[in-house]
Amino acid sequence: MNLFKKLLCGFLAGIMILGTCACGVSDENGKGDDTQGAATNAISEGESREPLEIPATRYDGTELVFLTRDESEWSTTSIFAEKDQISEDPISEAVYTRNDHILQNYGVTIKEQKEVTTSMPNIVQKEVSSKAGDFHAIVSNVSNSAGFSNNALVWNLKSERTADIDLSKSWWDQRLVEGFEINDMIFFATGDLLTLDNDATFVMMFNKTLAKESQIPDLYSMVSNYEWTFDKLFEYEQLVNDGDGVNDYDKGTCGFAMTNDVFYSMFYAGGLTVVTRNDDGTLEYGLNVERAQSVADKAKLIFSKDYIVNFNDVATSTGAGVFEIGKTCFGDNHALFLGEVLQCVERMRGFDVDFGVIPYPMYDTEQKAYYHMMHTTGSVVSIPRSIDSDIAMVASMIEAMAYYSVDTLTKQYYEINLTTKNVKDEQSGPMIDLILESRVCDLAYYYGWGNALATLTSALNPTSSASIASSSKSLSKAVTKQMERAIEKIEKNYSDS
Repeated sequence: MNLFKKLLCGFLAGIMILGTCACGVSDENGKGDDTQGAATNAISEGESREPLEIPATRYDGTELVFLTRDESEWSTTSIFAEKDQISEDPISEAVYTRNDHILQNYGVTIKEQKEVTTSMPNIVQKEVSSKAGDFHAIVSNVSNSAGFSNNALVWNLKSERTADIDLSKSWWDQRLVEGFEINDMIFFATGDLLTLDNDATFVMMFNKTLAKESQIPDLYSMVSNYEWTFDKLFEYEQLVNDGDGVNDYDKGTCGFAMTNDVFYSMFYAGGLTVVTRNDDGTLEYGLNVERAQSVADKAKLIFSKDYIVNFNDVATSTGAGVFEIGKTCFGDNHALFLGEVLQCVERMRGFDVDFGVIPYPMYDTEQKAYYHMMHTTGSVVSIPRSIDSDIAMVASMIEAMAYYSVDTLTKQYYEINLTTKNVKDEQSGPMIDLILESRVCDLAYYYGWGNALATLTSALNPTSSASIASSSKSLSKAVTKQMERAIEKIEKNYSDS
């Protein structure tokens, strides 16, 4: 279920509860049943949410410790919150409320061990080797987590040991569940339990004032009617330019403000992936070279220096920080479009710019779908293989936390990302839903096979002479070789799990 529908269902459920009083509670707190029924202290299920199906077991006095990220703006905020934080931060309040439900219903106290993200691989390796049991679950970025599976440091979440995690439920991201799978095994997942996976998803923002002044048609309607394409982006970005071929981030206006990661985003937006999944679930190098070259050709027009400001280039030449450049460029109304991660939507809502959120465009109208990229900095959850006897508790509590996050964490996250100066941006809500429901999972990117994405997307940069055809020929062998070795190693390491 998407964010907009979850919010709506929560609202409807609240009305139903007010009208029926005793009805509508979920998840009974008790012993003796095989599965969890309706709880006395629970959050409303909403209109049509599936039931939480985990053993009705209490673990009074038990702590569930998560290893989490300490990484400035990418620090984990969705797992643990102190009580004294809840009056200051709505996300902390939502996290505290959810965790209190876990304590009241199951007797489990949620804790976290924060560590610098770059140090997490060594910490997890040491934990699994020593079986110290210092932490029971891991929240790290996708690239770290892929490395954990490469080195057999985390459990397969589709094994019998972790059966209480039901990845088919709506509180887990279904597209990413399917995308992360390798030979019927899944080692990490994300969903309502976390927020940094959403934060790390690339979106487009547009300045409503500049769009209106340039007489650009209603972009929301164009998106809904599947008319929002590369050609339209190129057409509209030219309308706000001064025509002198010089785009400064702090004066005048440019068509498109961006970072280098937008080259990746446009690659996926054009309906491309490096690795494809066959009907039987097997993976292969599957780049459509002809289409990729067409995507690159159109992208080079869009990324022409006459129409864009690249924050990375500005940072290199001026020494200014990328975020400060972006704040000035888009936040002070110097750009029509901005390509950035969803986390920047919340940041930009604090500035004096009236903007909306839309998906990345389609290559053309024949594509009939929008596609989006989650950066490798996005968070996922996994369970270290040092956990053995406690694994049933760990799995069931992670499932319960994900379930209870729907009406607490997800709802509050949604409110924050749609509110500008206490005014709700209702039209962007369905757009964010569409973006999060259309994420592409390319394992070549997340596992780094052949460094393929960086090589291929250089062909989208107008300053590069790279060719998709010449790059793909060598990459096909490199990616296939590394992918097959990785899968063979994973199969061997997890043959008994």
